[in-house]
Amino acid sequence: MKKIIYVPLTTMNLSWLMYVIGTIEFINVFIFFIGMLVNHSLLLHGVHSMMSENQKKSYFLILKFFILIGVFIFAMITMPQYLLILTISYIFQLIILVLSIKSNRLKN
Repeated sequence: MKKIIYVPLTTMNLSWLMYVIGTIEFINVFIFFIGMLVNHSLLLHGVHSMMSENQKKSYFLILKFFILIGVFIFAMITMPQYLLILTISYIFQLIILVLSIKSNRLKN
């Protein structure tokens, strides 16, 4: 993963999210955003472990799934009025992850 692409775009995504939702929900938005980043980290570790010959099954991907469900349940309970905005932010963060991985593969 190219961190030079991922970190600035992730910071922009968090800034946009805080601007749209406002700072009144700062703690809840931050918990949601950290959950998103942990989800992406587990996705990268899970794919990497599945590509290695040592591990056929990846428990990272199962844990990733439960964290994603937990983060969205947390968002539905604490910020139901912002669920569409949070979902758009999550999709944008997935695009950021894909862009940072693609640029890394093109250079290798």
